[in-house]
Amino acid sequence: MDTTEALNLAISSVFQKETVFFGLFLIGYYIQYKDKNDLKETNMQQQQFIQEQQFVLKEITRVVGDISRVQEKHGEVVEGISRAQDKYGERLERIESKLNKEG
Repeated sequence: MDTTEALNLAISSVFQKETVFFGLFLIGYYIQYKDKNDLKETNMQQQQFIQEQQFVLKEITRVVGDISRVQEKHGEVVEGISRAQDKYGERLERIESKLNKEG
């Protein structure tokens, strides 16, 4: 017996003159109970979705942090290369100036 058949049987047996208000109360209670359970399921799905979003945001934050650290290291490497080029240029100028003095 499925839910619809059970509900029809309950309605037909409860909806007699003497028990009509009790029957309405039971049906209202059943509908309220079912709605409450449906709402619980929806809330659980929403909560799971929010947790998944939080996990994704945490992963994005971690990856952005990793990218930032790599960029800082690259910046340090570029600065080191620039300083080495400057030193090389200074040495080259000194050597050229010595050669010009000698020649």
